[in-house]
Amino acid sequence: MSTEIRRLRGDEFERFAAIAAAAYPGVTAPARELAQRMRKAESESHPVLCYGAFRGGQLVGGMRYFDFTMAFHGIPVPVGGVGFVAVDLLRKKEGIARDMILAYLRHYRERGTPLAALYPFRPDFYGQMGFGYGAPTNHYRLLPASFPRGPREHLRHMGPDDLPALLACHNRYAATTHGLFLRSEELMARIVGAAERRVVAYVEGDQVLGYMLYQFQRGATFLDNNLEVVELVWERPAALAELCAFLHAQADQVARVILNLQDDQLHQLVRDPRNGSGNLYPQVAHESSAQALGIMYRLIDPAGFFRAVAGHSFGDQSLTLGIRVRDTFLPEADGELVVRFERGHPQVDASATPEARISIGVAHLSSLVMGATDFRTLLRYGLAEIDDPEYSSRVHRLFLSEVRPVCLTPF
Repeated sequence: MSTEIRRLRGDEFERFAAIAAAAYPGVTAPARELAQRMRKAESESHPVLCYGAFRGGQLVGGMRYFDFTMAFHGIPVPVGGVGFVAVDLLRKKEGIARDMILAYLRHYRERGTPLAALYPFRPDFYGQMGFGYGAPTNHYRLLPASFPRGPREHLRHMGPDDLPALLACHNRYAATTHGLFLRSEELMARIVGAAERRVVAYVEGDQVLGYMLYQFQRGATFLDNNLEVVELVWERPAALAELCAFLHAQADQVARVILNLQDDQLHQLVRDPRNGSGNLYPQVAHESSAQALGIMYRLIDPAGFFRAVAGHSFGDQSLTLGIRVRDTFLPEADGELVVRFERGHPQVDASATPEARISIGVAHLSSLVMGATDFRTLLRYGLAEIDDPEYSSRVHRLFLSEVRPVCLTPF
């Protein structure tokens, strides 16, 4: 049976809300309230649009589209996000989710958006659809006293009137941090405005130069608390130092500081990196964090992607490279393209003769160009091929990123 994908209208929002609430038991809001939120989001300056999947005229699933702008090594690149992908529990395993994701990818490809992103409910499910892994997230559970102590003279708690200054800080930080999405005022308000969350910021004059969004996790008694850092942004080391001093000062009332960061170097900053598990691994290695995979990326239009990032230098390498992209899910993206890199700057040129050719699946190519993995690793695992091994090191340097992509925006 064919699937029709179109924008929701009228009371279809309530039906989609009921489907989503059943698919995600963690959603506790009533369907009517959820539907009202989705309608409101469609009317904002940067709307989040709801699309439904229909079979035989009946709504059987739905999803939400997010129009993002990512800072790709400082270059703004449009990214199409998808979230809240839900299928009626009675219609699962009928290919509805597959039809929805294919429609979502084509929606953004037709609009000239070269890259897609999502948070997977199952990585293997989306991996089969060509999505590649982003940078891992590290889950830290640290003692407050392990953070450096110091002055806190520039710190203050933020309120609703401070939203513009917080947004300005975030977007300045995002513009210079590979992978971050720029935010609208509405999105920033939703993220920082939850009732249980607080924001402490480093302020100089009328400028916010760093902030920490946090909340408490309560234990068995009112004296048993952890402090969860939801978001941590700083534009200069002095801001980070004072925010760390704030965490240090909570040692008398907080058992552990919990951080989920795409940063595997936090152990360099703290005095005691152990997470409290007591686990030891061979050669007396102390468990310091748990690692998880979250956001996934997907090239929708490989040639369009290289055109969009022409201002970025890939490793300062000069090389004409043939890239055989294997994409069995989105046939429009399958095939070979030739890219001339001049001092790292890419130019798609079908008439050029490649010096070397690589063959790679779209999922691994997506991770590679985002800087979440490297070419040598993919070769070692047999996940990419090259016709002339003498060019392996040059291709490795071409795509080797100094930084991994970071994403702070939930969707």
